[in-house]
Amino acid sequence: MTEEEIVRFEANGFFMNEMSIGESGNKVHNYRIAFFTPRIFKSHLENRLLDFFSQKSKSYFLDEINILLDSVYNESFLKNDEEGTYKICLETSKYYVQQFIDELPVLVTSKHQVNSENQRNSIFISYSHADKDYVTSFKRHFANLIRTHDLDLWDDSKIKPGQKWEEEIKKAMQKAKVAIFVTSADFFASDFIANKELPELLRAAEEEGAKVLSIIVKPCDFSNTPLGIYQAMNNPTHTLLHMNELQREELWVNLVSEVRKILEL
Repeated sequence: MTEEEIVRFEANGFFMNEMSIGESGNKVHNYRIAFFTPRIFKSHLENRLLDFFSQKSKSYFLDEINILLDSVYNESFLKNDEEGTYKICLETSKYYVQQFIDELPVLVTSKHQVNSENQRNSIFISYSHADKDYVTSFKRHFANLIRTHDLDLWDDSKIKPGQKWEEEIKKAMQKAKVAIFVTSADFFASDFIANKELPELLRAAEEEGAKVLSIIVKPCDFSNTPLGIYQAMNNPTHTLLHMNELQREELWVNLVSEVRKILEL
């Protein structure tokens, strides 16, 4: 079973357990919590979400709950809801579900479909402008991949005049499946990278399956940074400054190869 199938199965079990409190033999009262006491339903739902660590799992779980709420209302309440009481409780319960969904960076908008605006499918390059030449050098090797697969290889040179640069960076990070870190002492000295880019991209790696690829361009204390737990493309003792042109070009080819594997291109 896939992650989605498992989580949706768990959501069904939770929902039926929550809804089975009431008088036996009375179908309406067998579906009680969400349609009679939405606030209690919200509390139980909040506690159940603690069992899931990834944002995507929580999204699948909540989406399935929304589907079940609609289904049960239509099958068991609609005919008996002349005054609209159950409809109000349904909408209240769905409102609470939506509150939890709105807190998540990955939203499931319908069953088996992840919102394309939040789907991670691009590459984000994090670097210091002091190392811009290295970025320019390896971007050449992605030209064929960009041309044949419409790949989004993003760095801050894509920010247009008049755009809010910090918002553009944030949006690009939210779409990144691969984060390429071009590291050096200048990179780690950047407050913006340390406080904005690194935390967000490493969170995405831990919670949403984004992948981390680090390139060490100059000697630095790489191993003792948050990136040190991830295998880099090159050894910290053999930086790009130590390499000749042939070795650097081979490293760029390996970088493209790793991206192909991650994106399954």
